[in-house]
Order: sequence, then structure tokens, then C-alpha cells
Amino acid sequence: MIATSLPSFFSLTPLNFSALLPIPCPPDVPTITLPNGDANRDGIIDDADYDLVDTNRGVPDPDPRADLNGDGGSKTTI
Repeated sequence: MIATSLPSFFSLTPLNFSALLPIPCPPDVPTITLPNGDANRDGIIDDADYDLVDTNRGVPDPDPRADLNGDGGSKTTI
């Protein structure tokens, strides 16, 4: 015999149907930038950060802000 109705746990009641609806996105919020990557701490990860690290490459930690990879030094490897 072929079942013609779905078991009760498969029925689409309003409660479990709402689980299939997309979750609305929150309003635009500022993007959180973690300190790693922002060498000059201006809030933007850009070429200026990489230039600062290149300038300090191989120098023993002249400025702790230039630590892009979080290892405690400013020297990076490419």
C-alpha cells in the first residue's frame, strides 16, 4: 500500500514553514577590522599598510604597529 499523506512531522505548519524562510539581514553596520593587517592603525587596510611593513622589513620591531602577522615582529615573508 502506498501512503498518500505525509507523516505529521513532515507537514508544513506555520511554525515549521517559517524555518524555511530567509532570515532578514540586519541594517548596514560598519565592518569590523581586526588589528592584524592594519599596520598604521588608520582603520583601512591598504597599500600604506604594506608600504609601512616593507619599510620596516628586517628591522627588529621598530614599531609594534607594523606587526601584520601577529608574531611580535615586523618582518614578513612573501
